[in-house]
Amino acid sequence: MKTQKKLENFFTRNDSLYIFGGGLLAAALICVWLAYAYFAYILYIFGSIAAPAGLVMFILGSVGQVAPEDIDKAVSDKLWEYDKELLENVRLAKRMLKHLKPASIAHYDYEGKDLKSKKCKDGWRTSQYTAVKIFFLADALKFVRKTVSVLYDDDEHNITEVAEYQYSELAGAEILRDTVTLKSLKNSYQVRRARLKLTAKDGRTLLLVQVSDDIDSDTLADNINRLIAGGLSG
Repeated sequence: MKTQKKLENFFTRNDSLYIFGGGLLAAALICVWLAYAYFAYILYIFGSIAAPAGLVMFILGSVGQVAPEDIDKAVSDKLWEYDKELLENVRLAKRMLKHLKPASIAHYDYEGKDLKSKKCKDGWRTSQYTAVKIFFLADALKFVRKTVSVLYDDDEHNITEVAEYQYSELAGAEILRDTVTLKSLKNSYQVRRARLKLTAKDGRTLLLVQVSDDIDSDTLADNINRLIAGGLSG
């Protein structure tokens, strides 16, 4: 419970005190060094006052600090064995196409139940993450999807789905691109996203999962469509 509360603070806590305190401390130390080097007493006075203040703010801001890497680790801890059973299934391995390796999809979700989000220097972190492994079999497409929450442990927020569909059941795959609104603390941002959609011939959506917006995702959709059309069998 304490760990989850700490992770929740990542999405709600403002890091300005931690950042400002660290910056003030660094500036104060530079001023003290310049004061000694150039006998600039005004800089020494400023540095001697600002350094303790910056240190206090830095320490107060760092208490309970959660880094983006902590969110990544929480996700990894929940995902590590999600596809282990399928990968070790010998009979499944015998059915897989030799020239197409399983496709792996893994992404923080930009939409989900009780979703929380935060903008980081290296991209967005959200409270929900989905990983999908797609297996290309001789006669069917099989996937295992695992959605995990870094804030909740219940089955409503952590879902595993395993499904298999004959290629003859499938209508096609496509990459949907749109824009969603994500919140980071008190600010809202328009963020682009891409999703892989797999549709059955009867119109049902069999899979809708966020993917990276790049050529690899387009290639994945193309490969699925070619398998449905019979162009990549064998």
